[in-house]
Amino acid sequence: MTLPPDPPQQPDAAAGRPGPEEPPLGAPEPTSPPPRRSPGRAVLAVLAVVGLGIPFGLLWTTLAPDVPVLVAHGDVFYAEPQPEQLMAADGWFLLLGLPVGVVAAVVMWLIARPYRGLPGLVLLSLGAIGCGVVAWWVGRQVGLASYQELLAAAETGTQLSRPPDLRWAQLSGWPPRATGVVLVPALAAAITYTLVAAWSRDPDLRA
Repeated sequence: MTLPPDPPQQPDAAAGRPGPEEPPLGAPEPTSPPPRRSPGRAVLAVLAVVGLGIPFGLLWTTLAPDVPVLVAHGDVFYAEPQPEQLMAADGWFLLLGLPVGVVAAVVMWLIARPYRGLPGLVLLSLGAIGCGVVAWWVGRQVGLASYQELLAAAETGTQLSRPPDLRWAQLSGWPPRATGVVLVPALAAAITYTLVAAWSRDPDLRA
């Protein structure tokens, strides 16, 4: 028994039309052009990092203990020979400065996307140094006016509590140079930013 032949197929009108070209296998996908660099965005990113110093300083002065001092003959002395509050203030600044530096690196990575790489690292370092200085200044101002008023009216033998301050820090010269524990946020930010850039899949950072 023989099967009937297959019916003739109608020619496809679109068979002769050229179809959409497909990219060859292994060809790189088209990438969007990199975002344009804007000075305003760079300034905004630096100011955002510097602004982190305000809550940082308020939190530091809240956690750091006051230093007991003794007024004697118009001068001020520590109430204890070696007060532990001095090291505690530096220690709290160091512990808080590490996560603040990490947050600053993330802020710079997200806001200043066109500057990712070495330019972003430079901007981040400047902003993080400013963040540490602002935190130090803001923290020192809390309660300082009241302490100075009490100190001006204090008699010999009066014991007061001085607001916390950094012992291992210095800001001097022009242009101003910061040294000591005040640079901890900048150090943590630079390390975090470098690690993020190293693990990034951004083609501009692969080199």
